[in-house]
Amino acid sequence: MSVHDIFGMLQHKIDVLGCVLLLGAVVSFTACFQEAGSRFPWKSAYVFTLIVISVALSIALLCWERRVTLQDGPRHPVLPWRFFTNRVVVSLILVMALVGGPMIVTVFQLAQRFQLLNGLSSLDAGIRILPYGVVFPIGSMVGTQASSSLKIPSVWLIILGSILQIIGLALFSLLGSSVEIHARIYGYQVLVGFGCGLTFVMAYITVPFVVTEFDKAVGMAAANQFRTLGSAIGLSIATSVFNDYTLPRLASLGIQDPASQLVPGGSEAGFALQADARGILSVAYSRQMLVLCGFAALQIPVALCMWKRRQIVAA
Repeated sequence: MSVHDIFGMLQHKIDVLGCVLLLGAVVSFTACFQEAGSRFPWKSAYVFTLIVISVALSIALLCWERRVTLQDGPRHPVLPWRFFTNRVVVSLILVMALVGGPMIVTVFQLAQRFQLLNGLSSLDAGIRILPYGVVFPIGSMVGTQASSSLKIPSVWLIILGSILQIIGLALFSLLGSSVEIHARIYGYQVLVGFGCGLTFVMAYITVPFVVTEFDKAVGMAAANQFRTLGSAIGLSIATSVFNDYTLPRLASLGIQDPASQLVPGGSEAGFALQADARGILSVAYSRQMLVLCGFAALQIPVALCMWKRRQIVAA
């Protein structure tokens, strides 16, 4: 079989249009929230157009995936329509999307906070978030062990992870603008990291137990893809909240370029001078953490949609 024949066979099996529609819907949405409130006002044509495009592409994606699935032809849908008619699968995919925000945004924003509010270098800031990185896989291992050995239902472990995330993120939102780094911030990282690891792994490893043998591969891929999409969407929303609050207030202090003027050792509007700026940034970071609290809190009612008379145990 020639390379041309292989390419032709794959072309008939790969859901190219579905991939394009999915990518377009997510890119439009994230680009909208990344730029809204910073380069473009919320009421601008740019923001409105991207929201309309994102909604239109999402609807087109659902219609196309339904058509491809019902045709039952050689083409494999990127999101089989039967997933959307399965309450448990939809719940797991949404949990993966919702946990993606806290997983990624926490790392980004903590590192940025350590640099802007506490005056650390990028290397020192990276070292300070190691507790989160170390505990995340521990939460994953504890979840798999509890499920396989203790036969604890997935829904309970997912909810437990969500509660730990809520507690840790809510505590992060209470941090002040002090230059001093308090030891409790590492405990908060442990809570969020363990909770994210627990929720993520339980949602992920439960997918094969609720789909058919034929759909296991695409189900696992879809779950991981939605985790990535949720991370992108969560980061874009958190960035929008941050920019919308900080940029006009920093501009009133004469700081037009926060990226360069607020870095320690930067311009005359440097770190030591910026008590007012630190207060503004502190509130903005707290607002971001409250947004992530919302992501974590939504995981609980979504996970409860998995509820069955005989609970699912990923073992």
